[in-house]
Order: sequence, then structure tokens, then C-alpha cells
Amino acid sequence: MLVNRALTLAAAFLVASTVPLVTSSPALDARLASLDPDALHNVLRQYGLLRRGAAPSTAPSGNYAPSINQTCPTSLVRQPSSQNLSSGLLSPQETAWVASRRANAIPAWSSYLNNSALGLVKSGFDLTAFLANTSNLPNVGIASGGGGYRAMLHAAGLFNAFDGRNTSSVAQGTGGILQLATYMAGLSGGSWWTGSMAVNDFPMVYDLANFWNLEQNLVEPGGVISLITYYAGLQSQIEEKLKAGQFDLSLTDYWGAALSRHLVNATNGGAATTFSSIQNLTSFSQHEAPFPIIIADSRRQGQTAIPTNTSIYEFTPYEFGTWDPSLQAFIPMEYLGTAAVNNKVNGSNGCVLGYDNAGFVMGTSATLFNSIIYTLLAENSTLSTFLGDLIQDLLGKDNDIATYPNPFAGLSPSTFSDSTSVDLDLVDGGEDGENVPFWPLMHPERNVDVILGLDSSADTTYFWPNGTSVVATAQRLQNSGFAKFGSFPQVPPEMNTFVNFGLNSHPTFFGCNDSVSTPLVVYVPNHPFTSYTNFSTYQLAYTAQEIDAYFSNAFHEAAGNLTSLSSSGNSSTPLFPTCLACALVSRAERRAGLTQTSVCQSCFEAYCWDGRTNGTDPTTNGWEYDPSIPGVSAATQAGGAGTSASPTPSTSTSGATRVIRGLPPALGALAGVMGIMIGSAALLL
Repeated sequence: MLVNRALTLAAAFLVASTVPLVTSSPALDARLASLDPDALHNVLRQYGLLRRGAAPSTAPSGNYAPSINQTCPTSLVRQPSSQNLSSGLLSPQETAWVASRRANAIPAWSSYLNNSALGLVKSGFDLTAFLANTSNLPNVGIASGGGGYRAMLHAAGLFNAFDGRNTSSVAQGTGGILQLATYMAGLSGGSWWTGSMAVNDFPMVYDLANFWNLEQNLVEPGGVISLITYYAGLQSQIEEKLKAGQFDLSLTDYWGAALSRHLVNATNGGAATTFSSIQNLTSFSQHEAPFPIIIADSRRQGQTAIPTNTSIYEFTPYEFGTWDPSLQAFIPMEYLGTAAVNNKVNGSNGCVLGYDNAGFVMGTSATLFNSIIYTLLAENSTLSTFLGDLIQDLLGKDNDIATYPNPFAGLSPSTFSDSTSVDLDLVDGGEDGENVPFWPLMHPERNVDVILGLDSSADTTYFWPNGTSVVATAQRLQNSGFAKFGSFPQVPPEMNTFVNFGLNSHPTFFGCNDSVSTPLVVYVPNHPFTSYTNFSTYQLAYTAQEIDAYFSNAFHEAAGNLTSLSSSGNSSTPLFPTCLACALVSRAERRAGLTQTSVCQSCFEAYCWDGRTNGTDPTTNGWEYDPSIPGVSAATQAGGAGTSASPTPSTSTSGATRVIRGLPPALGALAGVMGIMIGSAALLL
């Protein structure tokens, strides 16, 4: 009874805190009090009123320092290629977790597909037959691409639209997808979203956004005293790692610590929050949310350009490693930081725990931004002098990598390029051009049927995506040995087709008629519906108004009614939420021998790529891809994102770099860094 009363009081408080969305009343309080604790717990969670706790602080040291000479597992390295293939290539932990997640998702599938807003059942979709064989239900993966805060906010807005705890999302027919999805993957800015949601126990999106405090610049909090105090705090944290053992530091340690202060809701800025601690959170242990994966690229020593066949490493709550044919090896995530040769622990540190700091992992996937910290510290002599020898040493090294002791040394010497390396050098997960993390969701052992690819890349002059990430992923599979480790649908061979046919201006389905063993890709590019959301990748602060604009735009993006896509001119093409549901069930329908409804046939006619190509460069005559919103000019939109038809270069800043209008992406990035340099100098005047 005391537990029930405590929950009721919590419910009353939380209900009151949601005003004006929910209003508490004596009748409501009495109704809540009548529920048993489990039922009350479920009601609160269903409506997003059960607040998640802070991210855990689980590093054995209690701070950023890894703990050395810990008890080692019987075998550190798992090599799937050496196992009996009939037993599967995934880790036993992931295999068991996915099975439980799929079982948990059965009610979510039923609720989602039975939503009257979709109209599927009314149109003839046989929900009973679809659910008859629960082992045939689809595996859905959501891939959140890179692009700094722009990408993070784009993904957050879409996840808000996919969240069944959001009644508005349910009302428009998109809510519930998050509850049934099996996997979520992120890289660079998308990893910030994936990691922040996972380590904070999957709160509601707006709750998480309130914690982020994006109005404070990520690397320049403002004022010379604040700046020095801020970086002194970062340095004090990462020095704990240096003192703990023989560990190399990089600027990613600074960068990850800065990210953690915004993205990880824990004491001391998440200094003791590990990525493996996700295992202990309610949302993960109870299989209530998708399985999170973050990826980063490998960079060989001396390498400058990252090829499409580079090794892609993945971080999950259970493991770190790569599926690439050159190695295929994994270690338990909690033992990240342990050096080994031929699967034997090597070096004075022994087995290491606590190296997998959540901020460091997210920073690793986004090392592109190390250049900002490098520029700030290199050009600000007052700050660098104050920080002393440690920062001077780091500025003399490669600044765009994250350093990890190599647990795979000695393995596969004929194919693994880092077999003789003491450390693994990892870089931004999008540096190979694959700026949407399709790769970890394509592995045959994961059996993903549908991948929602959320693309917020800055491919064009005005920072909109043009399909480069999709093309790059297809090109990766053309490399020798990669085909058996991934399956990807047929896509346009180059980016011009995306722009010429508008495939980057609306959601597009790829692989509609491909084999059921190949995932269907739902490509969701960043596009202006209600707001211009093409802010610079290097904008590192956002106002509450700008964040709301992102979320509103993404909500409408998920609900877009694009009837004009019908090639037959049929004006009755269903709304996109219905068509998205058709895509999610398609592979399972075909496996079960079910007939696709006429509604879904209309959807596929409208949204599936029909195989046509047009490789003509649309920019030959000076034209640039510059989407607009009817009745909304970029110049008047709050926040200042977007472009005008006749762009004028601008580098104005407001706490962070604004969209650099009229500049190519490469120059825009440079201008972003220059803006921070100028801002740093101004602090000292």
C-alpha cells in the first residue's frame, strides 16, 4: 500500500508537471489511487509520465580513469568466423536480447497496425493472419546519420514522431514505431542522439532536449573566465585517465568530455558513465527500446583519405569489434581498453574496465569535430598556456583520431592491417562517405527487414542531403569480400539521380521488389516542410525556438501527404504514415504468403524508386538544389536557417556558427572553424 501511495503521489506530481497537456483533478487522483502498483507503473510509462532516472555512474574508479589489472574473462576475443556457423555469428547476449525484444514488441505491432489513423485494417489488411506467426514479424532498424547537432535534432524530431508514448504521434499514425523497432544505429551527430537516448534510459524526447542545454555552446561557453574554467574542468577529468595507467590521450578525450556534459544526465558530467552500463538500465534490461549501436571508421597510420572499404567498428552495450572480412573479431564492451596479442592480454595495464566512457564513445564516432577544439586551443595562447604541457603535447599529435589499445593485435596478420599496431586509431563514422549507418543493420545475422535511414547530411551547397550516403553504402558492397557480410537493395548509381528525380526531397523506398533477405530501405532525407533545418554542421548552440522548429518540421516530415508522387496521377494515394506501415510489413507479408492490399500497392507505386536514372549534373548551368517552403522565406524564419533564391554569403554568428549561405560545404566547414577562431579572439579583447 505504501508503494502504491508513493507511486500515486509521484503520478500526481508528474501529471501536474505536464500542464497544460494534462491537468490533475480529484477524480484523476482517485482513479490513479485505485490502480495496483504494476498497473499504475504501466499507465505512467505509457503516457511518458514516468521519468527515467539519471544515467548510471558505473566505472569502477568512480571517475574518468580506467581501472587496470582487473579480473580477465576466460577468453577476451570472440571470433565469429572460427565458431560453428550453425550456432550463429551474433554474440549469445545479443541473440538472447533480440529474442526477448521481439517477444515484447508483439503487442506494439498489434497496437500500431490496428491504429485507425492508418486505416490498414479497414482497407483489408489481415492483422490476425499477420500476427499468427510471431516468429515471422519484421525486424525494423533505424539508422541515424551524421551532421552534428543538425543530425541529432533531425533524428530526435523523427523519433518523437515515432514514439507511441506521444499521443499526438499516435493520432497521426506514426507513433508506435519506436516501440516495435529492434535496432537503432548512429554515427557522428546521429551517435549523439543514439547514445544520449540509450544511456539516459530512453526518456521522452522533449525531456531529453530540456536536459541537453543546447543554448550553451558546446566548446565555447562564453567569456574568458568561463572558457578557462570549462577547459580546466575537462582537463582535470581526462588527466585521471593519464594517471591511471599507460594510456595514450587524444583530443577526442576533450571532445568526448565536452559532449558528455550535454548528452549524459549524470553527476560530474558523466565522467563515470560507461557505454556498457546501458545493460543495467530498465529500458534495455526490460527490452523496452531498440538495441543501440554506434559506429566509427578505422584509419591506418599515415592515412589521410578514408576509403569505402575501411574497417567499420561498432560499439554496442555488449561488444566492441568489427564484422569486416579482414578481421571479424569482438571483445566484451566492458573490457574495452584492454590490449592483447593473439587473444592474450598484453602490457602492464592487464585487463581494463571503465575505458568505455559514454562521452568518449560518442566523441569517437564524431572526431570530425576535433578540428574545432584543435583550432580553439592552438590559436588561443592564453588558454593553451593555462592548460600547460598536456595540451601542448596533444596539439603536436594527430588531432582527428580516438586512440584505443588494440585488443586484436596478432590476429589475421595477412588481412588485418592493424595486426601489428599497438593502438587502434578510430575516426568519425561518416568519413568514408557512408554518412548514414546502414552497415551494422545490413549484416545477415541481424535479419533486419526494414531500415529507416535518417539522412541529415550536408551534401549540397546549401547543406541538404543528396543521397551520397546511400550510394556510398552500395559501393562498399562492391569491394571484394564484403558482399556476404551485408545485403543492400538496388539504388541509383550516383547522386544526380536523387536530385533530378527529387528522391532527396521526400521519403523514398528502395528494394520494394528485391529478395526478402535484402532489407527494404526507407530513405528519410532532411527537407523543409514547416521550417528550414539546414543549419551548419558546425553550429554548436541552438535556441529553444530553433529546437522546436526542428521537432515540428520532423513531425510534419513523418506525416507528409505526398499524393503527387503517384505516377498515375491518382490523387487518392494514402497518407505517408499509412505507406510507411506498408513498408514495415512488406517483407513479412511476402514470407507469409499474404497478398499486399490495394492501399499498399498504391503506396508502393508512389514511394518506391522505379529504377530510372538520370546522371546529368543538375548544377552545370549554375542551378543549385535549394528547396523552399511555400509562404515561408528563409530570411524571416526564426533561427535564420535556410537560403534565398539568390544567396548572399554570410558568416554571421550568434554564440555559434550560423548557416554559411552561398558557400560550398567544404568552404562552409572552414568558415565555421574560422568563426570559432574569431570568436575565441574576441573573448580576450
